[in-house]
Amino acid sequence: MNLTNLPEVSFCETDAAKVRDAILLTHQGLTGRSLAPGAPERLFLEALAAIISQQRVIIDDTGRQGLLAYARGAALDHKGAPFVARLPASRAVVRLQFSMPTSQSFAVRIPKGTRATPDGLLMFATREAKDIPIGQKAVEVDAECLEAGSKGNGYVAGQIARLVDPLTWVTAVTNTTESSDGCDEEDDERLRERIALAPESFSVAGPEGAYVFWAKSASALIADVAVLSPSDGRVEVYPLLSGGQVPSPSFCADVAKVLTNKQVRPLTDHVSVLPPSQVQYAIELTYWLRKEDALAEEAIHAAVAKAVDDYILWQRGRLGRDIDPSELVYRVKAAGAKRCQVTSPAYTSLAPSELAVVPGADHVHVAWGDPEDE
Repeated sequence: MNLTNLPEVSFCETDAAKVRDAILLTHQGLTGRSLAPGAPERLFLEALAAIISQQRVIIDDTGRQGLLAYARGAALDHKGAPFVARLPASRAVVRLQFSMPTSQSFAVRIPKGTRATPDGLLMFATREAKDIPIGQKAVEVDAECLEAGSKGNGYVAGQIARLVDPLTWVTAVTNTTESSDGCDEEDDERLRERIALAPESFSVAGPEGAYVFWAKSASALIADVAVLSPSDGRVEVYPLLSGGQVPSPSFCADVAKVLTNKQVRPLTDHVSVLPPSQVQYAIELTYWLRKEDALAEEAIHAAVAKAVDDYILWQRGRLGRDIDPSELVYRVKAAGAKRCQVTSPAYTSLAPSELAVVPGADHVHVAWGDPEDE
């Protein structure tokens, strides 16, 4: 169900001017007198109308909180109960390498819970105990952030390099992967979408919508899901993370655990959770300004650059979104350009499991010509 297509709902009149007029007309009807502006009685009634208007806004909002399209916060949690619960924040994960200057003739234990930090504030702890084998100088261990939420994401390899808990023989620690998969508590919009999908979950995950519901229930990080069935009995699920990020193999494995639960997966389905296929494209465009915009030239250039960045994010915001240069032209012109000529990309139709991405900044080339007369 697309909640945005529903008509607007109002439970009472909230326009302050209409409330005031209704009170003044009621007074006139009861007394037979028309109150002039500034009359003491009118001033009293206008002050009363302001209070009633505020109360009506609260009444209207309270009524809306009983509807899925408008509910927020705790009211939305109650709308979802008992079928859908807000997903809690999850912890970022990373792989840590513990090393020694020389190998030993015995195994050196890295205890579970051994901590490392990038800055002395945020801590990452090993998920399991592991040994540096005899004759070797290093071992890698999976670790997770001790604080749930997205704050643990984005530490690139080598940044988590301070050992918090001293270990005999071990002198160094570093992360070999970028920390990822941490997310904040599910926001209202994602929860609202899952509540709307909840009826699909009343059976096992057979219909496409049911697989979408159960996949999104695996993590609040999931922004979009594509479900395909290339052959009878085979189901392929492609999750996409917030910000157009492609999920890691470990993240896909976590989603697969949810979808292959005996109470979710039909007995005859073989379910695979896979990262989306990335379709790469480059941006090459030239735009022109109006001569009368010369004083705002610098601001327009900045607005165009932001429009291009926003287009890249929009393009990878949903799975199967066709590469559409007309959207790029629209955004650049809306930023203030007189006209825009796009050399690349060309319109490209994408499959439901594909994601349009720009590989890097070196694949974005934006130029501008001399200002032109209107």
